[in-house]
Amino acid sequence: MEVVRTLFSTLDESLFFTTLARFLRRRLGANRADAWVASRREGARLVCRNGRPAARAAGRGGEAPRRVLSVLSSGRPYVCNEPARDPLYGASGGPASGEPAKELVVPVSHEGKALGTVNLGRSAPGGGFSAEDAGKAMLLLSQFQGPLANMEAWLGQRELNEELASRMESEGATPSVPSPIHVDEPILGGSDALKAALVLADRAASLPGEPVLIEGERGTGKSMVARRIRGRSARRGRPYAAIDCASMDGDGATALFGAGGGWRRGLLETLDGGVLLLRNVDGLDPEAQRKLAGWMGSGRARRERSRESFQSDVRVLSTCQGDLDGLVAKGRFRRDLRHALGAVVVPVPPLRERGPDRRILARHFLRKALGPGAPRKDLSRRALEALEAYSWPGNVSELKGVMRAAADASGAAGRVEASHLGLDMLKALEAGRRKEEDALCGMTLEEIQRRHIQRILDHSRGNKTKTAQTLGITIKTLYNKLYSYGISFSE
Repeated sequence: MEVVRTLFSTLDESLFFTTLARFLRRRLGANRADAWVASRREGARLVCRNGRPAARAAGRGGEAPRRVLSVLSSGRPYVCNEPARDPLYGASGGPASGEPAKELVVPVSHEGKALGTVNLGRSAPGGGFSAEDAGKAMLLLSQFQGPLANMEAWLGQRELNEELASRMESEGATPSVPSPIHVDEPILGGSDALKAALVLADRAASLPGEPVLIEGERGTGKSMVARRIRGRSARRGRPYAAIDCASMDGDGATALFGAGGGWRRGLLETLDGGVLLLRNVDGLDPEAQRKLAGWMGSGRARRERSRESFQSDVRVLSTCQGDLDGLVAKGRFRRDLRHALGAVVVPVPPLRERGPDRRILARHFLRKALGPGAPRKDLSRRALEALEAYSWPGNVSELKGVMRAAADASGAAGRVEASHLGLDMLKALEAGRRKEEDALCGMTLEEIQRRHIQRILDHSRGNKTKTAQTLGITIKTLYNKLYSYGISFSE
């Protein structure tokens, strides 16, 4: 699809959002299409007016309308068929000169974060928008998650750069060559499994330019680990983009290498000196695999449908949620590319192997879901037990969604109960309890005591004074029991 190719091949937000606006205007039968990009400083900036990039359109963008800011905040589409009665349409209560009489404002989002809006307009009498139109627009945009991931990374980096420049200007210290900055994303948790993965990631970051393959199940945070590697490497201030290989629909070679006589450059040429993240690299099509393997060996490649070649130096990070070696054995992934991408391998553990991290992450996502200024809310003991009993097949991404839903389900309650977490976790909790009860029936009293002491010690994170207080015994008695039951502990 030509739209996908254009979106993958540009980081110019005006062209990117104009392409989306024209696409939606055509598919929904609108006669006007504007687009706004979210801005930390201005709220939103006009980048497309009536199907044309705003930089080339007549006039200035002006202040962002309230309806645009409302959609950016809520993340939901907004339909207005009677602007004269709509308080969000403007102070005048009706459309301004040249504006459509009926409007649909659609959020352009990636993974729940609003990047901007597309505003579709109709002027003909009786040609209003419906909820079905809003749903169709959201469905059409959902197919562009790969390009939207790239644009989200680009817009975030640019916002940080502008913030740094503004801060330095206010302090009277403007650099002669402005440098992009990177803010290291915190990867929450303290489990041994996570620590081991981050040690490997930090070692990979210290290497000059070797490719890194990050393996792990869906939703484990592989992209965050990739950004950590990039942010702690010598290339942290260089160009960066992420691309989802699974969403390129057989056109990966064009996205990576460009096409046609130099009129469109690919990511490997655009990011020269920087870093490229290939998400779901196991989804790369055969032709793109062939060209990428050749480029990784020499640093030189030709654009698609062109005799022109280019030379570039890009550090390639890639993620994979499947068994890449298994795909090689089945002939579905090139062996030479597998070895080239996996010069360094960083395995990311699933959430079920991260023990205490589940509680840390659950509370973090709950606070984010409640939002700033909301009353603090914690999880009940039974809710925490449900989190521990559940296997989390969707990993951290699933936990984030569950806590967002739980924040809504708990309403005005002072804490989140197990019933707010969903039926699957309640079933897992009850199954875990039945299994534990069956196991206890076959244990001696000494075995039960040993298990209970070990659990309290783990819950207290090895704090023996706290463990003794919880058990209602002296610290001396606790030490005697630890030695008696052969429970290992550190001084």
